[in-house]
Amino acid sequence: MAGAAAHPPQADALLKAAARMRTESSAAEEFVGELARSAPDSFFCGCAEALDHDKYSIAAIVHGGTKRPLGVTFRSGEGFLGQACVIGECLQWHRIGADPRSQFFIRHGIKPEHLYCVPIKTAEGAVNGLIFFGSVDPDNDLAAMEWPVKLFAELYGFQRSLQRLEGAYRKQNIYLSSLIEIAKLVHIIQDIRSLLTVLVDISVNLVEDARSSLLMFLFPGKTKANIVSRGITQEQAQQYCKELASRYFGLAAPIDEPRVADAPWGQTALECPISYRSEIRGVISVFVPESQRSDHYVSIFRAFMILTHMAIERAARSEAGNEAQRDIGLLFEALGEWDHERQRLLSQARLLAAEFAASFMPAQEDVALISSACLLTPYSIDFIERHFAAEGRLIGLLREYRDCLHAAGQSDQQPYSEACQIMALVFAYLYGAENLESVYRLQHIPLAMRESFAQFLMKRHTLQFEAPVGAEQAGASQSLDFDGLMERHHLSGREREVYELVVKGLSNRDIAETLFISEHTVKNHITNLFHKLQVGDRAQAIALAYSSQFGVRRTGQDNA
Repeated sequence: MAGAAAHPPQADALLKAAARMRTESSAAEEFVGELARSAPDSFFCGCAEALDHDKYSIAAIVHGGTKRPLGVTFRSGEGFLGQACVIGECLQWHRIGADPRSQFFIRHGIKPEHLYCVPIKTAEGAVNGLIFFGSVDPDNDLAAMEWPVKLFAELYGFQRSLQRLEGAYRKQNIYLSSLIEIAKLVHIIQDIRSLLTVLVDISVNLVEDARSSLLMFLFPGKTKANIVSRGITQEQAQQYCKELASRYFGLAAPIDEPRVADAPWGQTALECPISYRSEIRGVISVFVPESQRSDHYVSIFRAFMILTHMAIERAARSEAGNEAQRDIGLLFEALGEWDHERQRLLSQARLLAAEFAASFMPAQEDVALISSACLLTPYSIDFIERHFAAEGRLIGLLREYRDCLHAAGQSDQQPYSEACQIMALVFAYLYGAENLESVYRLQHIPLAMRESFAQFLMKRHTLQFEAPVGAEQAGASQSLDFDGLMERHHLSGREREVYELVVKGLSNRDIAETLFISEHTVKNHITNLFHKLQVGDRAQAIALAYSSQFGVRRTGQDNA
């Protein structure tokens, strides 16, 4: 099969292999099978694939039209084939029948005279396979076959590299998607149990072929741990959790790296400790299949640990905050049972402080903190610490507010936080019969803050209406004529109460709190009120009340 006579079948084999490469993963042994068709009995060829960095396995040898899968292994540098793998270049040998290295082939019924070896290399240049061919006929050196085999080796090596890149891309895409999913969970899922379940599912997806995982978490002050497991029995989970608790729980030093350990039943586990409030309180373990190397997943699980810590920390804070808010609400409601007037004042303080804080504080958490602190001012610090031990910021703010109260009357300004200053201004204003003089007397509060609060109050209560010259003094000592308004516009008793509070500048929420009704009911009353008054908004309703007092017409409207 020398010269041009051998060219067509070789080219056909190459074209067929290339066509397979476009649609499927073409193994090297398929190519050597095509190459050997229509070849003389003297021709032989085969392929080897890398098992690791220095060991290879013969996938197949074709001789005399018969394909013989062998599975025989050789090492780098061993014999003709091993030498080609070490050098990484195309090599050829001739007249090798008497060469001792030919014994490798002779043992399998082939006595080579000519041998060509073409390495299959990755894009990085590493040899991960080998195509070899030759002839047992000393008169046929098969030189014409070298170029299609070289071309196939390049194409096949490129295909293998591309497959690895595609696999790595898919794996990295799974990793990235999983990490993004956890990042979203930090802001979405607030229920601890649901969060742990989702984290277990995500951890399994990060390891190829993994089927089982376990997550255990114990919050400080709790006697029972939250345990979520997948793919293992309850007995296995309980036994394993005891070991995890003894190894990790209570350690103050954070562990930043996943650890490889053996589960009690022998399976390899990748253990990721999770810190909470500077102490290890949980572990998530993924059981790695025997086919996978656990050290391959250390870097991705390092990022997984960080995001898991963030997710649990946020969910725990939210859950603790919800419990604290429920307890604060109960204390506030209980206060009304024996001191209704003080409860009413605290309600006003909370609403006023929250509204003022929201006008220049970007963080909603800070506004909520101030609102909660306002409702707890009647209680001692010792009581708050006993029942809200986890709420460090709340306790700190109440302590600061108490210090601020004791400093009242001093001229030296103290570095109190803005939250503390807001509380001091609001309570001074309310306890001072809503007189701004009581606000300006707080000299230990920065003047700029006092002026900001005064401007806020002025804007909150600003009313616009027309009155004839001289009428202001005449009506200054008079109360608004709600009796007359109620009679003229056929208002119900509740609508009159709502109207009076609207004129005072209260929001729907304020009115609901004051009258102990829902905001929805308040909206219904205001809709009916506007209809009866024939006004379109709050400003017109307020102007109508004052114009009725002075007996003048409202801005842009005829006298009612």
